[in-house]
Amino acid sequence: MTLLKNDTCSWICGHLPTGTFDLTQLAARLNCDKHTLQPRLECELSCRFSDLIDDVRAEMCLPLLESGVFPMQAIAEQLGYATSGNFSRFFQRRFGCTPRDWSRLAITA
Repeated sequence: MTLLKNDTCSWICGHLPTGTFDLTQLAARLNCDKHTLQPRLECELSCRFSDLIDDVRAEMCLPLLESGVFPMQAIAEQLGYATSGNFSRFFQRRFGCTPRDWSRLAITA
């Protein structure tokens, strides 16, 4: 179970910046098809592929924001988003505040 999650999250992390991270591609890498992989993820990890993508994005974005070095668009692209607005909406849903608010809090902490 942990191997599947670690391998999948590692693969997602490596493919986010290129935008080539979909279930079909991951299934091909694991030598199965997406109709086999999705139920396996749900059964073994109790989550969907999209949940894993969100988890990886959440883990990756915090250090990028806290560094204060990268513009919002660069962070969005690194996480596989076409626009900083899409990233901002994800962040708001996930963390309950905007990325800018989070960055301000990180700087003052």
